[in-house]
Amino acid sequence: MKSNSNKNKTHRRYVALVAMLLAGLAASWTTGGNSDGTTSGTAGSIAPSTTVYTGLDAATIAELRGDFTGAVESMAATEKAIRSMDARFPDERLLWPPMARAYRASLEGLIGKHSLKLLEKFNRVNVAITDYDGLIEAYPESLELRFMRFAFYSQLPGLFGVGSFVDPDRALLPDMLAQGKDKRVPDSHKLEMINWMLKDGKPDKTETTRLKAAATKLGGR
Repeated sequence: MKSNSNKNKTHRRYVALVAMLLAGLAASWTTGGNSDGTTSGTAGSIAPSTTVYTGLDAATIAELRGDFTGAVESMAATEKAIRSMDARFPDERLLWPPMARAYRASLEGLIGKHSLKLLEKFNRVNVAITDYDGLIEAYPESLELRFMRFAFYSQLPGLFGVGSFVDPDRALLPDMLAQGKDKRVPDSHKLEMINWMLKDGKPDKTETTRLKAAATKLGGR
């Protein structure tokens, strides 16, 4: 029975992906999987770490953010960013700093965005979902981790089974942005998060007001 349930779930995800592509939504993907559809880690497994940034200095974090921003533009840039990360962190994925794991998962998802192959898109999304499993739950105070998951999950159809995370993340993020507790995230990066949420995050009126208030507090408009 469990095997049939898993097959049915996979089939529903496949149908959901086809529907999304037909609706022209694939172009909006900005995150998420391995080239062979596998994952280097185990769902929900978090290696011991003091914080999400343990093992990452400011220069490395800035490079991860910059590489990801560039990777949104093309397959070549995405593959280059992945090669760079894999060379920088040669250990098993579960031993990587949690923030590095999140960026790696999101880079894999960008392969899904850029690829013209339907099955590859499907595999990338599934792997990215698996790689995000447990990360935010282990580090709930991390603004950057929560935003990255929200930016990915909020773009997926409900049949991928991650919709239950979207509304809670969207509700929490405005206050997290305004409070400024995550000192490793520069204000300029927080403003980029706010702008993305206002444009693509589908906030309601209350959330929009809170996001704009957070932007004002950070020195934006």
